[in-house]
Order: sequence, then structure tokens, then C-alpha cells
Amino acid sequence: MTIINDLYNKIIAKSRDDSKVEEIPFNALDGWFFDENSGNLYHETKKYFSVEGMIVKTNFYQVDQWMQPIINQPEIGILGLITKIVDNERYFLLQIKFEPGNINTLQFSPTVQATESNYRRTHAGKKTEFLEYFIDDKKSVILYDQLQSEQGGRFYRKRNRNIVVEIKDEIHINKDIFNWFSQGDLMNLFQIDNLVNMDLRSVLCCMAEKKTNNNTLRTNNEIINWISKLKHKYKLDTQIISLKNIQGWNKTEFEIKNEENKYFSINAVKVNTNIREINKWCQPMIKDKRLGFVGFIICNINDTLHFLVQGKCEAGSRDKILLAPTVQSSAYKEKLDCHQLLYMDIILNSPLEKVMYDVLHSQEGGRFYHIQDRHIIVKIDNHKTIDIIDNYFWFSHNQLVDFIKHGYFNVEARSLLACFNAINQG
Repeated sequence: MTIINDLYNKIIAKSRDDSKVEEIPFNALDGWFFDENSGNLYHETKKYFSVEGMIVKTNFYQVDQWMQPIINQPEIGILGLITKIVDNERYFLLQIKFEPGNINTLQFSPTVQATESNYRRTHAGKKTEFLEYFIDDKKSVILYDQLQSEQGGRFYRKRNRNIVVEIKDEIHINKDIFNWFSQGDLMNLFQIDNLVNMDLRSVLCCMAEKKTNNNTLRTNNEIINWISKLKHKYKLDTQIISLKNIQGWNKTEFEIKNEENKYFSINAVKVNTNIREINKWCQPMIKDKRLGFVGFIICNINDTLHFLVQGKCEAGSRDKILLAPTVQSSAYKEKLDCHQLLYMDIILNSPLEKVMYDVLHSQEGGRFYHIQDRHIIVKIDNHKTIDIIDNYFWFSHNQLVDFIKHGYFNVEARSLLACFNAINQG
């Protein structure tokens, strides 16, 4: 733990000295422009991402139609983690990474965390270190390689390649940026607010190992049938439209925001740093001052740990239904959904001894400005005391592992399950 504390203090010190992020008006957003015809916000290269409009029609929520801004980033980024075995123990190579939206400026990230525009050096800056281990199969052994979804309420059909590779050779690292961490080290990192970034949580989740007990309440075929029924029951129709045509949103000098001051907003930032591929840039971001919430209810059923999983429609998702935590809310103090309220109250009213995990974690700092979610896991004694409605299902831990590795779970669920796996190594 001393090593962790030393690194943490080092991160805090560097975050104060090496980087500055400032919110700016849109007219100072160097390198970006609002298109005269559509009102969409683009980078001058037409790379990276754009901010556009979207209209959503669905019967999943209490509101069946709305318009909103959406990030359109068709590129597939790489979230890559290098691992190796030393003295029969697995270690991971983590990066201390600056992102403009991070609450504490620097957080631990995967070995490689890069958009396609970044690793192809659209910015004409420094190359992405260790990228070769993820694009050259002769340099490493692939343990996991799967496309996984991003935040469906904020991105339009965005996916990243989550990949874990194993090496045997020694590699030179800059210890000011990269460090090797064991499973035990990760357990300690995950106990600190806003220290492990969302991309690292996503890729670590994909490395979860199965447990020996697997007396499932339901079979995998029953789960697939349940998902199919949800996809038949719920409708989701989305259409990308011009940003200037979205109703219920206003553009001001500093932000694009909902006219009732609900939901998120789009802001602009200017960045100065000496610890990224380039030293300065500007960009738009998504900003939300509200505290989000992701929570799992878990229970031992048939002597096997089970998780209460939600089937959820997300407007920007490629799939009509993704699997989500028991409760997922971008602003949990605004409890609008009666079913979410039911399960959230179970979590929030659980006695302290039933709370297995309760830590704040940031959303991805490259696109989201100072947004964080409370990650909480509570264990109940008897699953039969909970009334299960149609878009909820009990999954065993091993079933979670199976379905995660095939892209069924959303990023919020993967984030929370990474927290669970970090504290439960048995």
C-alpha cells in the first residue's frame, strides 16, 4: 500500500504543476467550427468527433420522444492493456494519463488509450507508446479482443476495441508515466475516488475469471430468450438530425443546454499540458453537474453469487437492448422512473454491513467534463423478497463473464463489475 500512496501523491503533485484546463466561449474554440447549414460542431480536419442532433422515439421510458445533442465519433479507438506473469502472479502495465475532463486531472488508464485520430497522429504530435503490441500479433499473445460499447445516452453507436495482450520479454518504461501493478495493487487503487479511469475499468472487466460455483437460477438459453423478448417488446427509433434543428435546447455564449436546465450540456475547453502528445488544444465536451449512480444488487442463490441485471434501451446504442446495472441514473437525486426508484431505495437503505462497495468514479475524461458516478454494490439475504419486473433478470457471476465477453453489457455495468472483481479475488 505504501507504493500506491506514493504514486497517488505523485499524481496529485503532477496534476497541479503540469496541466491546466479552462472553460471558454464557443467563439474561442480554436480548430473547431459550427457548420453554417447544419449548425453541427466539427473539428477543422473533420476528424476526431462531431456534435450533432438526434431525435429519439421509444416506448421504453416514460417520455416517448425527445431531441438531444449527441457525440458522433465513428472511429473505433483502442483500449489496450499489456499484462505479464511474474513469479506466478499477473501484473498489468498501467498509464498515468491526463484527460481534460478528469476531476483530479490525472488518472490511471490502460497501457494504450487512443482514438483512431490520435494513434494515426492527426494532431501531428508524439506517437502512441506501445501501440505496436496491439497491432502486431508477433510481439504479443492476445488474451482478449472484443468491440465494446460506450455511453449510449451520449455517443451515437460508439465502440472501442478492448484488448488485452500478454508479453514475456522485458520492456523499457518511463516510470513517470507507466507502472506495473499486481491484482492486489488494483484492489487498493479501486478504493480511491476518481483514480481508475473508465477506460481501464472497461478493459479490466473483460479479464474477469469464472468462479467454481455455478448453480445458476436460469440457463444461458433462458437469458437469451429474455433478451429477445425485450427486443421485441421495446421500440427504439433514432435519427441523426442537424444540431440547429433540435427543439428544447438553446445555444449560449458558453454552452448548448436544455431550456429547462435539465440533463447535460455541451461546453468548450482550452487545454495546456506538457504530458500529452501535443501541448495545447481546444475541444467541446459534455458537462453534467449532477451526480450519477450505478448500482448492483447481488445475492447468493443456490450457493452461487447472482447479480440483478437490467435490460435497458439506450438512445445512441447499436443494439436496442444492452445489459445494465440494477440501477443506472445520470442524476440519482432526480428519481423519475418508479421501477428504478424501487431498486434504488433498496440499495440506498441497505445497512452498512451489506454494502460491499461504495466509491465515486469519473466518466471518460476525454469527452466528459467533471462527470462522476457513485458506484455501489449491496448484498441482500433473500432474492425472493424483491419483486422482479420484466426487464430484470438474475445472472450468476459466471454468466456475467460469458455475456460481457460477447459485448452484451453496457459500459456502466462493465465499470461497476470491474470494481467488484477488484475487491473479490477469491
